[in-house]
Amino acid sequence: MKKLPVKKIIFLLFFSVITLALISAATLQIPVQAEWKYQDGDNEFWADPDMSDSMWKTIELPAAVKMEGNGMFWLRSELTIPPEFKGKKVYFETGRSSCAMDIYVNGILIGQHGCIEPKLNISYEGNSILLIPEKEIHNNRIKIALRCKCGSSHGTFNQFYWSDINRRYLVETLQRFLNITAYYMFAAICLFLGVYFLFRFFSDRTNRAGLYFAFTLITISFYFFDIASELLILPIYLQRSLARLSFIFSMGFLVLFMGEYFHCQTKLLKIIVYSILAIMSVAYAVCMRNDVIHEILFTLSLIPVFAAVVFVFVFDIKAVIRKQPNSKFILGGLLFALTFATHDIIYQAMMAVPFAWLQGFSFFIIDLTMFIVVSVESAQNKRKLKVIMDETSSQRDRLNTIVSNAEKLSLETITIAKTLEDSVSNVAQSAARSACEAQRIGGLIAKQNDAVKNTSEAVGSLVESLERVNTELQSENTTIENTAQETNLMVTGVGQVADGIDSAVNFAKSLDSMTYTSSNDVSVLVGNMEDIKNFSTEILGVVQVVTDFAEQTNMLAMNASIEAAHAGTSGQGFSVIAHEIKNLAAASRNQADKIKTIVTEINKSISEGFNLSVRVRDTLKQVSTGAASTNQSVSESAQSMERQKQAGERIVKATQEMTNSAAKVKQEAENQFSYSQQVSSNITKLAETAEEANKAVSDILDHNVKLCSQMNELSSLATRAKEAAQGLNRLISD
Repeated sequence: MKKLPVKKIIFLLFFSVITLALISAATLQIPVQAEWKYQDGDNEFWADPDMSDSMWKTIELPAAVKMEGNGMFWLRSELTIPPEFKGKKVYFETGRSSCAMDIYVNGILIGQHGCIEPKLNISYEGNSILLIPEKEIHNNRIKIALRCKCGSSHGTFNQFYWSDINRRYLVETLQRFLNITAYYMFAAICLFLGVYFLFRFFSDRTNRAGLYFAFTLITISFYFFDIASELLILPIYLQRSLARLSFIFSMGFLVLFMGEYFHCQTKLLKIIVYSILAIMSVAYAVCMRNDVIHEILFTLSLIPVFAAVVFVFVFDIKAVIRKQPNSKFILGGLLFALTFATHDIIYQAMMAVPFAWLQGFSFFIIDLTMFIVVSVESAQNKRKLKVIMDETSSQRDRLNTIVSNAEKLSLETITIAKTLEDSVSNVAQSAARSACEAQRIGGLIAKQNDAVKNTSEAVGSLVESLERVNTELQSENTTIENTAQETNLMVTGVGQVADGIDSAVNFAKSLDSMTYTSSNDVSVLVGNMEDIKNFSTEILGVVQVVTDFAEQTNMLAMNASIEAAHAGTSGQGFSVIAHEIKNLAAASRNQADKIKTIVTEINKSISEGFNLSVRVRDTLKQVSTGAASTNQSVSESAQSMERQKQAGERIVKATQEMTNSAAKVKQEAENQFSYSQQVSSNITKLAETAEEANKAVSDILDHNVKLCSQMNELSSLATRAKEAAQGLNRLISD
C-alpha cells in the first residue's frame, strides 16, 4: 500500500478547524440573562403578556425541571434585548433541550421547537432559531412565554441565546446539516453497510471479524438516527436509552472486530467486553426514567468508550509493529477519525454543547477506511491470481508435452497388458478345467469312500447287533424256560387260591346267617332294656310318693308334739308316740332317698346299656350288609380265579412253543453273525483302496490350486497394468 499523505491530512484538518472558527466568529450570539417563572399544567391564557405570574416558581437556566402530571408546563419571563442588536434583526435561539416548545412573544406564537400536538416529537440534539417580530419589541423589551412538554422525568434546558441573522443562517445551513442531515446519511450508510457485512458473514461463517463489524455499524446507525430524527418511534426515555446504549455496544463490537481482524482475539477480551456491555445495559435499564441520573450515566459511560478507542489504537499499533498488511492504512484512518471523536468526547466530558457533533464523521471515516482496505486486498488478490494463472498456463504447456509422451507409452502398455492378459486367461482356463475335473474325481472318490465308511460302519453295527441279538435270544430262551416253570407253579397256586376262595364263600354265607340272627337277638334285647328303663321310671315315681308321705308324716308328728306340749302332763304319752312317729317318718324318708339313688343309677346304667345295644344293633346291620356284599365279591373272585387258572394252562402251552421257536432263531442268528464278519473284512479292504485313491486326487488338486494361484497373480498384474494405462489415458484425455 502506498505511503499515507500525512501532511495533507493534517493540513486539511487544520483548515477545517480554522474555517469553522472563522464562521463562528462572524456571528453574533449572546446568552439570555433573565429570571424565569415556572408553572406546571397547561392553560392557553398563560401566553397573555398581561397575566400576572408573581405566584409562579422561579428558576435559572441552565436547569432541569422535574415533571409533574402529564409533562406540560409553562415558562415566562420579561427580557431585555442587548444593545448589540440595535438596528438588527433579533432571533431567539432555543439551543439543546429535551422539551418540545411553542414560543409566544407578547401573546403571539412566533414558532415551535419540536412538536407538541398531535404527537410529541423532539430532536434531543436539535436547535431552533426564531425571528422576534420588530413590532413586538417595545423599548428593547419583550414578554416571552414558552409552552413546554417533556416525555421524561425532567425537562432540561441548557441556555437560551440572542442571535443575529448570520447565526441563523449558520444554524439553518451548516449546523443543521452537521447535526441532522449528515446523521441521517450516516445512519442510512451504516445500516446498509452493517446489513452488507452481516450477509457476508452468512455466506462465510468463518469471517467473525465481518460479523463484529456488522454489529458495530448496525448499533451505531440507531444512535445516529436518534441524534438526527425529530420523530419518536418509542417513548422518549426508552429511545434515548437504547440509542446511547447502542453507541456503547458499537464501541464494544469495534474492539472485538479489531481483535478478530488482527488475529489477537482472546477469551479474556471477550469476557471484559461482554461484562461491560451487560453492566451498562443494566445501568441504563435502571436509570432510563430519570433524566438527571441518565445524563450522569452517559457521561460516565464515556470512560469505557474512551478506553475502547485507546484499545483500538493499541491493537493497530501492535499490528503495525508486527508489519501486518493494511495496519498502517488503518492507523491513518483511525488518527483521522480520532480528531472528530476527540472533539465530541471533550465536549461530553465538559458537559458542554458544541456547534456540531462530529463523532459520526469518525465512524464514517473508519467505515471508509475498512472499505478501502477490503478493496485493496481484493485488488491485491486479483493481481496474485493473475500471476498464478500465468504460471499455471506455462506449466500446462509443459504438462501437455509430457502427457503426449505418456499417452504413447500408455497405448503400448495397454497392448502388452492385453496380450499378457489373454495368455494368462487361456492358461488359467485350462488350469481351472483341470482343477474342476480333478475336483470332480476327488468328489466321486470321496463319496465312494464315505459310502464304504458308512457301509463298514453299518456292517460293524450289524455284527454287533447280531451278537447282541444272539445273546438276547439265549437269555430269552432261558427266561422262557423259567417262565414256563413259574407259570406251572402259578397255575398250581391259582388252584389252591380258588379252593380257599370257595371256603371263604361258604364262611361268608354262614356269617351272613349268624349276623342276621345276632341282629334279631340284639333287637329283642333293646326292647327288654327299654321296658326295664320304663319300670325304673315308675319305681322312681313310687319312691317320690313315699318321700312325700314321709314329709307329711313328719309334719303331723311335729304338730302332735306341739299339741302334747300344750296338753302338759296329760299329753306326755302322746308326745312320746309323736316322737316315734317322727323318727319312723325320717327313717322312711332316708330309705326312700337310698332307693331313689339306686334306681337312678340303675336307670343310668340301663340308658347306657340301651344306647350300646342300639349301636350294636346298627353295627350288626352294617356287618350283615357287608357280609352280603363280601359274599358276592368272594363269589366273583372265585369265578375270576377259575378263568385265571384256565388262562395259566394256555400260557404254559404257549410258552413251550416259544421255547422251541427261540432255539431255532438262535441258530439262524449264529449263522448271520458269521456271514457279517466276512462282509466287514471285505469292506475294510475296499475302504483302504479308496483312501489311497483319494490321497492321489488330493495331490492333483493341490498342484492345480498352486497353478491357479500363480495364474491369478499374473492376471492381476496384467489387469493392474491395463488399468494403470487406461487411467493414464483418461488423465491425458482430460
